Amino acid sequence: MYQILLVDDEPMVKIALKTLLRWEDYGFSICATASDGKEALDFIDKFHPEIIITDLKMPIMDGLELIKALKKICYPGKILVLSNYGDYEYVRQALKLGAIDYMLKISLNKDGLLEQLRTCTDLLSIKRKESELSAPDFSLNELFLKSYFTDIDFTYEKLKNCRFQTANAYFMCYITQPFQKKFTNRKGDVLPYSFIKNLLLENFNYLPPGSFIQIHGNSFLILYAEQNAQETNLNAWELGKRITSYFSQFLSLSLYAIVTKTALPLEELKEICFQCPELALSWFYDNTSPVYADELHLHHNIAFMDYRSLASELLDTLSKTDALHSFETLHLFMEKCTAEKIHPEILKGYLFRMCSYMELSLATSNCIDLSALQASIEDSRDLVELNHNLNEFFCQMQHLLKGDTRFYKKEVVECIRYIQNHYHEKFTLADLSASIGMSENYLCKIFKDDTGTSIIQYTHILRMEKAANLILENNLFLWEIAEAVGISDQFYFNRLFKKIYGMTPSQYRDTKKPH
Repeated sequence: MYQILLVDDEPMVKIALKTLLRWEDYGFSICATASDGKEALDFIDKFHPEIIITDLKMPIMDGLELIKALKKICYPGKILVLSNYGDYEYVRQALKLGAIDYMLKISLNKDGLLEQLRTCTDLLSIKRKESELSAPDFSLNELFLKSYFTDIDFTYEKLKNCRFQTANAYFMCYITQPFQKKFTNRKGDVLPYSFIKNLLLENFNYLPPGSFIQIHGNSFLILYAEQNAQETNLNAWELGKRITSYFSQFLSLSLYAIVTKTALPLEELKEICFQCPELALSWFYDNTSPVYADELHLHHNIAFMDYRSLASELLDTLSKTDALHSFETLHLFMEKCTAEKIHPEILKGYLFRMCSYMELSLATSNCIDLSALQASIEDSRDLVELNHNLNEFFCQMQHLLKGDTRFYKKEVVECIRYIQNHYHEKFTLADLSASIGMSENYLCKIFKDDTGTSIIQYTHILRMEKAANLILENNLFLWEIAEAVGISDQFYFNRLFKKIYGMTPSQYRDTKKPH
């Protein structure tokens, strides 16, 4: 049973993680939950968890500081990080510090969590096997090479201690299928790595068997010794081209190859390999490969236009013309993102915030399923899919605009967004007005004019709607639900819930929840 420590300052996130799956059924146990890095270090010393799932932005000690502290004490376990859209710079730093991978809170699901956990247990198993070996392995052992290229703590010194013979320099060919968790052909069939490896050994028999190293479920690495390249007169680019062409032609499998221009020592190749999962996302803009690793770079900031400005421009175009003209406006924006190679996850987060802003700007809000829209944006594997999904959104927006051309004021939209993002926290009207840069009295006036309700009433209704969903979806104590929606006083929570729903939370659960 692997022990897991959850670290997050948001009660709602910890509740969601606890109830996402039956942990014991899969060989895991949550030994403790912490609200910040400092508290987590105390629990680590007490429970010795093998896997830590931590948020990045927390008070007192944040996730990055926690990972740095764990690195100093040579923490032997594995770390997964939780993030929100817009946190990608934090995620990059966390991965550089040794985190195994990251998960977006908004799209966290059972299958994705289990896959990440299995990756951690696989790496932990490799470490255990390594410690159990009483004699060194003198061959180019794939087990150790996989550990070297996937575990930041498995240093080159450790690799040398295994005492197997290595070449001075290697060409590297990183083969992957971006935006897929496992190798999947155009028909949707999942192809196991063992099957792919056997085909490689059979059809590219000039490569030694130990040259192939699985990195993730959707990627593997080929180390091609400089001597082999000279003997076969085949460089890494040509090798990558042959492999991607072979799998495309015979298995309908679209792969992406990232290669090195020159042969390099293993120490340098490890750093490049750790960069490859991110570099491979360049596929989003152009899936032509092979490509050289040193020619790929993704930008993590859209500095040339704020999403609210783009949303306002698109709304104005939609209200005056049609969806096609709005899409032309967006197309120009996409061309600039393509030219600057904006990181796809950054772009997707930006576009979802833009769409949410557009939908919130309508007086007839909540007419579009934003959860479905977000899923379609997140699942887009390239610009073609993304543009198609956005085009559908623009058509929906135009249909709504025909029936109601009223817009909320920009400040009202910002107010609604703040409440929706912070309803699980305690905040005051002063906090809200300060975040928007407007006086409390004027903000209350324009909010009431636009929405027909007060800020306080809107917040109460939203919190109780969230609470009602939690009552029906989880077997949580009512005090836990109250805290999850930003209310620490359970008696006040009960009175407020009854005022809005006409019954107490307990009565609501007994009445609505199926037995």
